[in-house]
Amino acid sequence: MPEKTTIVLPVDAEAPPERPLAAGLESWRGASVGFVDNGLWRSMTTVVDTLTAYATAQGASIAGIMPFDHLATDFSGQRAALEPFAGCVDAVVVGLGN
Repeated sequence: MPEKTTIVLPVDAEAPPERPLAAGLESWRGASVGFVDNGLWRSMTTVVDTLTAYATAQGASIAGIMPFDHLATDFSGQRAALEPFAGCVDAVVVGLGN
């Protein structure tokens, strides 16, 4: 029996995003890449390892992994806690499980 992956989106996949998407990187070369992880996705270790290998092979540097576990009690506090990390990266990969 073939493996099957079902992806369920909580929103209409055809609907436009509520806000503009980030511009993204034109190239990995010279980019500083970071990861934000709350430790709830077991697959995040594999994602970090795989993307780190790929990004560094393409000329990026890895800024590190920012743990995201109870940084603050509300969204504005969490956002403020991430600002120093955001200031030292060009791109971020986020893995926040529930």
